[in-house]
Amino acid sequence: AAEWNQVVFSHESRFNLSSDDNRARVWRPRGERLYPAFAVQRHIAPAAGVMVWVPLPTMPNHPMYCSVAL
Repeated sequence: AAEWNQVVFSHESRFNLSSDDNRARVWRPRGERLYPAFAVQRHIAPAAGVMVWVPLPTMPNHPMYCSVAL
């Protein structure tokens, strides 16, 4: 049980600064995961955003980290 004192549980979130986060969302029927009709070819470019990483309140002395991608 002492090993759990070395574990950090965290939460992270990404906030996009543009309307498109470059992720494709696809709704398809069950069992047709790889069916070619549901594949979408897209050009993917980096999107500006902010990533925030915060340790959960069980470890109050750890700092919050922030990463900005422009």
